[in-house]
Amino acid sequence: LSLVVGGPAYISGQIASGDEIIAVEGVPVTPETLLEKVRVPDFIGSQVNLTIRRGGMQREVSLIRTSATHVEDISTTFDLLRNLSELVESMAPAEDFLTTLQTLILHTVDMERNRLETEEQLAERVMALQDRLQRKERLTAELMQEVERLKSINAANANANASQTARVPKLNFAAASDAAANSPRVMFPPIEEEQHR
Repeated sequence: LSLVVGGPAYISGQIASGDEIIAVEGVPVTPETLLEKVRVPDFIGSQVNLTIRRGGMQREVSLIRTSATHVEDISTTFDLLRNLSELVESMAPAEDFLTTLQTLILHTVDMERNRLETEEQLAERVMALQDRLQRKERLTAELMQEVERLKSINAANANANASQTARVPKLNFAAASDAAANSPRVMFPPIEEEQHR
């Protein structure tokens, strides 16, 4: 593995040149699939868990994802600082040193401008997410109120049905059948047709 100067692995110091990344978030990767798994554009600032192999030993490493632009900015800064160092060591003309120093200063200003823009974008996203969360909380509260209202209506209906059921006399068919069997039978004389004429 070759480290990108200015990248999260380089800055963290947790991964060394020559380490082999064998898994991302527990999912095995190959050199061909590694970048696809590590670089997730919508998750800048999120944590990524890597399994690395160094000298036959495996260990877990956690890094914070960053944007490719940020990595390029840091890498350029390191390059400019390295150039300045070389110019000082080689006793280069002051003009070369000042030109490189001015380039470094301008680059640092651009980097800060990019950082501020990124922070503003992140702040806007956080505010939008907070707004969505508040709307969902309000909706949830309204739904819970409606559920409670429906529960109370349901309970009132159940109580009304129970009181109506209690007022209606229950017919005891078995008792009525026993009473009919035990009661004396009344016999009426037959009505003759001639009496009606």
